[in-house]
Amino acid sequence: MRFANIIGDGAVFQRRMLIPVWGWCTPFAKVKVDFAGNELATAANRVGYFELRLPPMAEGGPYELTAQDCISGETCTVKDILIGDVWLASGQSNMQFPLRTFGVDDPLAQTQQYLDEGGIDDDIRMITIARPVVSSPEDDTKGKWLKSTKETAPDFSAVGAWFALRLRKELSIPIGIINCSYGGTAVHAWLSREASMRLDCARDAVEVAESMVYQRDKWNILPDDLSKFKGGLPAVDFSKYARHDRGNSGFAAGLAAKEYDDSDWDVMRVPGSWKVQGIGGNGAVWLRCTISIPAALENQELELHLGGVDKHDTTYFNGVQIGATGKDFETQYWDTPRCYKVPAELVKGSKAVIAVRAFSYFFDGALTGKAEDYWLGKPGDATCVKLPEIWKARMEYEFPLSADIRYVGHPLTVEFTVPERVHNPHFLFDGMVRPIVPYAIRGAIWYQGESDSFERQYRDYEEKMAAMIDDWRYVWGQGDFPFYMVQLANFGAAGEDEWLTVQDAQRRVALKCRNTGVIPGTDIGEERDIHPHDKRSFGLRLAAMALHDAYGKCGIVPTGPMLKEVIALGGNELRLEFDWAHGLHNANGPDDELAGFEVADWSRRLFYPAKAHIEGEAVILSSEKVAFPRHARYNWKCCPKTHIVNEAGLPMLTFNTSKQ
Repeated sequence: MRFANIIGDGAVFQRRMLIPVWGWCTPFAKVKVDFAGNELATAANRVGYFELRLPPMAEGGPYELTAQDCISGETCTVKDILIGDVWLASGQSNMQFPLRTFGVDDPLAQTQQYLDEGGIDDDIRMITIARPVVSSPEDDTKGKWLKSTKETAPDFSAVGAWFALRLRKELSIPIGIINCSYGGTAVHAWLSREASMRLDCARDAVEVAESMVYQRDKWNILPDDLSKFKGGLPAVDFSKYARHDRGNSGFAAGLAAKEYDDSDWDVMRVPGSWKVQGIGGNGAVWLRCTISIPAALENQELELHLGGVDKHDTTYFNGVQIGATGKDFETQYWDTPRCYKVPAELVKGSKAVIAVRAFSYFFDGALTGKAEDYWLGKPGDATCVKLPEIWKARMEYEFPLSADIRYVGHPLTVEFTVPERVHNPHFLFDGMVRPIVPYAIRGAIWYQGESDSFERQYRDYEEKMAAMIDDWRYVWGQGDFPFYMVQLANFGAAGEDEWLTVQDAQRRVALKCRNTGVIPGTDIGEERDIHPHDKRSFGLRLAAMALHDAYGKCGIVPTGPMLKEVIALGGNELRLEFDWAHGLHNANGPDDELAGFEVADWSRRLFYPAKAHIEGEAVILSSEKVAFPRHARYNWKCCPKTHIVNEAGLPMLTFNTSKQ
């Protein structure tokens, strides 16, 4: 007998509403449940599934939850349960990335700031939902409720942690966060199949994906009789399913050179997976770091230690190759620690550059091991250099989507997967959302959209996002619970029309869907990194919106100025009126020209820069090139340099009325 995994030790139950609990026992058994003095009973169905709802309770705890199977006599108990508010935190990598990921100079800087501001708190708890590994719907998941401590907090979703911390401070109740996020995923993967089939823009994608993913040759990678593999992992002819290395073109391009400028490369935490961190997929990736050489080590023969590489590598020191491990489809070097000799003549000067060309043809791609496994020095000598945890990374090339298999635990436990299935419609709903429904929640926060801006269907984002919100509210059966989004942050490497169209679609979804809001992020992104480092601001802004809208806290500004109405004044002027525009002003100073506004006529074809001035909580636009302006847009650039803000310093959300 057992409860669903999400109903585990240390869980937070939602206060002031019916509390669903469910699990599995003997088929048709009567089940007795005891929780905080409430005794209830129900009966399991023909497969042993049982479900009931505990009465609403006020915040408090800790409590124990006990259930008994009246046929077998078996019991199960869950301890240390708190009653508070539970929020679902979902989306892709910018919601998934943990606190320890960010901080270029010091990877743990943001974690320490979180702890210093009150993050060591047993009443803040988080569970991270496990990623699915098969394409069939799941009825349960993995994950463990963790209290916010010095040891656990570094692995908390950074946005979710900062969101929880502010709610905890303001409300003084237990806060639980369900981290249900997966990097690099499009919105249609989070929609249920049923919801997708109701959308013209999603139905074809479902049918195409299903016509491919269920083909037998994608799953029959290994023989059906696994008993013959008791002696070890099965031998696999990877040439049928993977790609050969195309050859090292990066070295000829100077990517290993000490003087190479990698300032515009992505940031990657090492050890770590470049697939998980959104750098790229299977193929060849270059990673570089700069280290300081102590005087005592100069002109000495040293050893360079890398914790492990998944799968092959060629490693350079100051532009010279010092070692290479693995070739073709060899498997014996996967995740094996590397140790390479560095000749004394290369150890000159106070700085050195280490470059690694890593190659992965299957599964994950990563530098593995622990941070302390990465060092440079003399064996047995205390004088050694710890390699930094933040490196620069860039794909040399990336393979197209391919089939994949994964070995888990015992050699007989083999799970067959298609790695890029995360892009398939309804896959993440089936594998990550379905197993946690109907766990009672207060609301949801969402940070996603980057992947959709790189897809051909980016213009469908508004329709899919609105459908997903409706879909989740329907399956949870709690009514229109609060749903708060992050408007995509600024990012210079994005395609302008795609990125900005998704960005504006998020604003429009917030306007059309009841009890839904969006916060701005165009002032805290990174021009050359799709993953903004300042997750604190995103989390606190989402919390401010929740405190204002969901909790009715006065004196809190929930978001930036948001376009409400466009009024043609006659002649060549437009009046733009906004919500949350009290104290509207130019963040660059009163003497700076208001920039970023453009206008177009009824045809919407050509936009021209507009002169702008503020009148109270409105902006007046005009242009000599547009006689009768009817449409306006604001900061229609991936990396705007100027911002109009309200009294809380929150920037105006970008908009384009011609898209409506």
